[in-house]
Amino acid sequence: MIKIGKKKYKICLLDTNIISDGLKNKKPIFKNIINRFSFDEYCWALTPSTVLELSELKSHHTELANLLALFPNIVTKGLKELKQEEFETYMNNRDFNITLFSFNGLSYKGKQLNPKAVELFFKSSEIRQLGLKINLQESSLLELIISYKKNYPPNKNGKYSKKRIREFGNMIVRRIIQEDYPEFYAQHSSFDISHFRSLLISILFTFYKFYPDQRRALTSDLNDIAISGALPYVDAFIGEGNMIEIINKLNNLNKDLLDIETVSIREIR
Repeated sequence: MIKIGKKKYKICLLDTNIISDGLKNKKPIFKNIINRFSFDEYCWALTPSTVLELSELKSHHTELANLLALFPNIVTKGLKELKQEEFETYMNNRDFNITLFSFNGLSYKGKQLNPKAVELFFKSSEIRQLGLKINLQESSLLELIISYKKNYPPNKNGKYSKKRIREFGNMIVRRIIQEDYPEFYAQHSSFDISHFRSLLISILFTFYKFYPDQRRALTSDLNDIAISGALPYVDAFIGEGNMIEIINKLNNLNKDLLDIETVSIREIR
């Protein structure tokens, strides 16, 4: 949950496609979402990669701004920022903060959201800079995971056991923490991996998405990886069937990894 103003909300994370589909095709998607996840109880969450993609829908900026003005919403931190937040909460034992910023902060006379301010934000240079940053983060993680592929073959039957997959995730988390926080790792080499849930989930998500598949990564794959990092810290997710299928595999791998309600785009249409 998250506190916005004086009220606490559950967090509903939205895939890029569900917003762009609603804007482009004028389907009653948003009404259906609100009926399922009332904004009296839920705030909507977007990842930075989703914000970047939506900024490309130039003909829908005004409509998108008016939509965001209707309900409480947040933009989550990116993969790197989530990892840093996990590290700092581990070291300082403080509450986790998933929020990068909120469009509700773009106020008009300090009272209400200004749709024009949101529209201008989507056209700003800050969006481009954000895009370059997050694409680099996602590409780096994907390249790192795939680089270990040759040295981590499946079992003799050509498949990976749950144990092998869990070991792979733990191995990559340790190597990333060792590389990014060498002093910490030198003193806490037996740290609790489960605390770095965003990092672990994004690694395991990428494993399931690419290890059985020899194809090259697409831009949409990078966006999915970015979204996966936020999953441990939200209460609900609406997305494509493939992502939900992988989430179900993660739950089957370890029921303690995620506690999240999932709804496919097909269901909400």
